[in-house]
Amino acid sequence: MSKPETKVQEKIQKALKTKYGTKCYIQNNHGDAFTKRGIPDLQGYVEGISFAFEVKTPDTMDDASLAQKVVRKQMIEAGINVAEIICSFEEALRLIEEFKEKKNDV
Repeated sequence: MSKPETKVQEKIQKALKTKYGTKCYIQNNHGDAFTKRGIPDLQGYVEGISFAFEVKTPDTMDDASLAQKVVRKQMIEAGINVAEIICSFEEALRLIEEFKEKKNDV
């Protein structure tokens, strides 16, 4: 049986692909024995904006592991545009749009 986060991940992927079409690339990182600890669930690009989302449910938003927090911090320091812990497709769309607006204001 799939984890509740999997359903949220699927909704996020569908929303991003629906809104941005071919200007969206998403990689779903399935955690297994070969995956580095802390790697976000979803990574990709939307119209040249890099993103990494660790996906939780509303009930597990505070359950990010230390490894997930460390990797998020490293990605931000390395220059990723958007790296967040989220629990809905609405958050994903909002964060991408907010970054696009911020980028256009510069």
